[in-house]
Amino acid sequence: MRFNSDEDEMIIKEFIRKLSFLNFSKYDRKKSTPLLNPSKDEIERLTLKEVDSLISEKKYKKALKSITTSIESGAKTNNILLKKAFLLSQMGQYEDAHAIWEKLSNLTNKPRIAALAKKSIETSKYLQINHINSVKLLIETLHAIAHKYQQKLNHLPTSKEEYSGENIIPAIRREAEVARAYELPKLSSEIIEQTLQAGLESPLLINDKALSMSMLGQHQKALEILTSLEQEIKNPSIKNTIKESITNLEKSADHHQAKRSIYLIKQSKVLAISSGIEANCIPDEFNANSELEVKSLIFGAAINRIKTNSKACLRIVNSILDYYPDDGASMQLKGEALAELKRDKEAINAWLKLVHSEHEETADKARQSISQLLAQKALLISAEKSPQEALSAYIDEHLKINLAPTFNELIAPILNQFGPGDETLFDPELEQHQLQLQFNTIVIQRLEAQLINQSNSKNHSPAQKPDAISKTASKAG
Repeated sequence: MRFNSDEDEMIIKEFIRKLSFLNFSKYDRKKSTPLLNPSKDEIERLTLKEVDSLISEKKYKKALKSITTSIESGAKTNNILLKKAFLLSQMGQYEDAHAIWEKLSNLTNKPRIAALAKKSIETSKYLQINHINSVKLLIETLHAIAHKYQQKLNHLPTSKEEYSGENIIPAIRREAEVARAYELPKLSSEIIEQTLQAGLESPLLINDKALSMSMLGQHQKALEILTSLEQEIKNPSIKNTIKESITNLEKSADHHQAKRSIYLIKQSKVLAISSGIEANCIPDEFNANSELEVKSLIFGAAINRIKTNSKACLRIVNSILDYYPDDGASMQLKGEALAELKRDKEAINAWLKLVHSEHEETADKARQSISQLLAQKALLISAEKSPQEALSAYIDEHLKINLAPTFNELIAPILNQFGPGDETLFDPELEQHQLQLQFNTIVIQRLEAQLINQSNSKNHSPAQKPDAISKTASKAG
């Protein structure tokens, strides 16, 4: 192969030396015959192939390093510069990316490159605006979360108007660290979780999330997250940070376990105040109360507010569940508070966690709570639609969540609309039995209709509609 000049030859050889480690393992280099005098086009192809592979794995920093190596070796082609600008924009370095695209867009002798650069600038600016708006919303949300815990975030911009596009992950990490130092691990956890949900990514955020989880009592899960993260990360500095966190987690597990009650008291107090409740309803952290006593006193403060301040009740009972996630009474109360706040789906989801409890009383109460809520919804339906439709909805909602439909006193008025009852039954208990039998018959009819419909649908033959309940069901039983 001929070179245009000695300088070209020197550039090519230097590039091959620097790029070789990206394309071949040590084993491959021993076995393979090295490329002899590749053209600039071949160098570009190899570089872009490696970079595209790294981009597919979202390893933008490593990809940019490969691009930099190529450029330093003299292979500063337009396609490589396009890729560099793309990587810079992906890493949030928009101004640097736009500067490269701007130069490329002015290449009059390269219309394809110029057009791509112009289009890239437009798209990137749109993404930049969206990114800034997203971070502004995150800043606003984080301040609201901190206010809930009676805290101020001093390392973040005080308002979204002050944010101008800088990397705020270090500031967010600092705020989470301060929250943990104040023994408010749940605040730290919420700050990190909200940041991750907003799309900001960093292995150090995952590291901090694990530290928060450990303080909340989820030591084993936190350790698993850090161990897995440490194996994935190649950056030596970040790897060392994660190793230090693992060591600290192993040393501090018993310490955090012993301080669970104190963390719970502090968290409950600040949430009570921000919810408009006197903090004296929460026990003092310096009193020598047992874990059970602390949990019981805080539970009492929550249940006493379920009617007068359901939001406060929910916040406080959630605090108990943050540190004692298996506490059945607190989960039951959480469902009741959600129901009071008309957050029906969330209430049902809370109770569903209890319906298979080993404690039959706990499971039975959860099932009754779900049926009660679904019965209330059925009554609302019956005010606008037929009793058949209302009862169908009541039964179907049970079946959707794999719960056996059970009779609830609230649906008695709906059942009575199916037809006149037996007037000879003056005994309320006997009347209750009749309604129960009537309901059981309707459930059986409903299930049979569904089975017939499912069977006949395979043969494309008409069947009774699954939402059809016999009007003669009242005669059954």
